[in-house]
Amino acid sequence: MPLRALLDGQDIVAPLLDKSEWEMLRERVRSRETDLLLPCCGSRPFQRTSVLGLQHFYHRPEAVCDKKGETLDHLAAKQAIVRGCERAGYEVWTEWEGPHWRADVLAVLGNTRVAFEVQWSRQTLKDTMLRQNRYAEDGVRGCWFFRVPPQGLRRTGDEQGIKAREDLPLFLLHQDHHATSRVYLNGRHHLLDDFVADLLRGKVHFRPSLLIPRWQPVTLLFYDVRCWSCGRISHAYCLDRPAYYSECGLPVSLRRGRRNPCGPATRKEVQRAAWAFLQTDEGLPLRVGSIKPRTIAGQERTCFGCFHCDAPFGDYALWKLEDRTREEDSCRAVHQTEVTLRRPFRRERPHWCYSPSICARGAMSPQSVCIAR
Repeated sequence: MPLRALLDGQDIVAPLLDKSEWEMLRERVRSRETDLLLPCCGSRPFQRTSVLGLQHFYHRPEAVCDKKGETLDHLAAKQAIVRGCERAGYEVWTEWEGPHWRADVLAVLGNTRVAFEVQWSRQTLKDTMLRQNRYAEDGVRGCWFFRVPPQGLRRTGDEQGIKAREDLPLFLLHQDHHATSRVYLNGRHHLLDDFVADLLRGKVHFRPSLLIPRWQPVTLLFYDVRCWSCGRISHAYCLDRPAYYSECGLPVSLRRGRRNPCGPATRKEVQRAAWAFLQTDEGLPLRVGSIKPRTIAGQERTCFGCFHCDAPFGDYALWKLEDRTREEDSCRAVHQTEVTLRRPFRRERPHWCYSPSICARGAMSPQSVCIAR
């Protein structure tokens, strides 16, 4: 079921015709005023509009062609790509064949050519790179949308994660029951046509590392801790999510280590936010002990302590209480605020950086590599 046909030898793309043009084409073909052929096999097609409004051509029953097998889901994704290309100011063709390749959608602007592939069935990383290299040899930039990513690109323990490669722009494609195509990237869904338009405008970049801005919104959760020594109730706090976020929305875990064995709660900017809250009317009833070095099992550890007797609270006991607090929403108090880091910092992690809000501000790094320029 192709989207492209030849009208008197000239290319037309069905999704780019409005309803009146589509019906006018139907009448002209019926009255034999014009000649409409499919470029894949030269046969005369029928026109059809799906229940979801997808305009496309399809082969007559007697036509002999080995390229009939696209599903409506596949066509809907291609239609979204076509619309995104048109919005970005590119000329666009579907089912376009080159010397050693055939693109689902080809976008052209001046000397820039970008081929888009919608991979609905499974395909190995080796085969994908083979086809990508064919594009590169012909001066075409390839971009891929996979329903199921190749095995070699999946992130361990993250079914929705894909390892980013600069030489292979590849993104995860989702589609709902209304045939709306969305790109899943960095924990967010984006409409496919919006994503393609921004990509062709140079707003999707490959970056080898994450930039974590100075200002981070956080939510502090305060919870009860019964002291093992005096038996009285004190309080401790944790973050609702033990991570800060990069400028494009990727989480960066704040791991426990020698500098912060209690986790994110021991970071200076988090402590300042907590102590400021404890001076307010809502925070005054809380009894939070100091965070300082204490001796636990013969070793000095930085940890929370009892507000009343200063006995140390072990890490393992607090971790269990933190998990229960997050899961059961059993907080004594919740405080939403913004913390300020001393300076922005980076974490090594190759990724495709895209945030529509950042795109609107034009905050992309000039050192980044984008798929289309």
